Amino acid sequence: MADLAQREKWNTLTDAAAKEVRNEKVLKILSKIERFDELRPTTLQPWLEDFENAIDMAQQC
Repeated sequence: MADLAQREKWNTLTDAAAKEVRNEKVLKILSKIERFDELRPTTLQPWLEDFENAIDMAQQC
């Protein structure tokens, strides 16, 4: 019954309100992706340097 009430709530949204909800969700997702892209170089760079050093040491042996 609660599920039906929730669907009724969404079905009664105006087109403008539904579009606003969709846009808000999309903006949240894009924000998370953007934050990940900002963090990725700083979090992967030390690992990459360590990996390259390990390869160099292995090649010298």
